[in-house]
This record gives sequence, C-alpha cells and structure tokens, in this order.
Amino acid sequence: MEPSRIYMAIGIILLAIIALLSALISGKSDRKKLSPLAAISFGFVRQGYVLEKKGFSVMD
Repeated sequence: MEPSRIYMAIGIILLAIIALLSALISGKSDRKKLSPLAAISFGFVRQGYVLEKKGFSVMD
C-alpha cells in the first residue's frame, strides 16, 4: 500500500472514532436546535465553500 492511502485510512478511522464518541457524549445532554439565523449563516458558509471548490471565488 502507498503511504498516502495509509494516511487516508488512518484519517477516516480517526474521524469515525471522533464521530462515534461525539454521538455518545451528545446523547447524554439536552441538545438545542440552531436558531433560524444560525442555520442561514451556516448554509451561506457551506455554499461558499462549495462554490469556491467549483472555481467561483469572492476573494480574488
């Protein structure tokens, strides 16, 4: 196996472990939903990231 594939596999395994631990920890506490303003701002940030990856950039 190439070293880059080994690093990717390790990264995926670590992300899965972190996701599992965060799901177990957050299940014990009361979760609050995002406010409408926070949800809209999160959507704008995510859309900006997607558009930047496709070649559209605001900061040239």
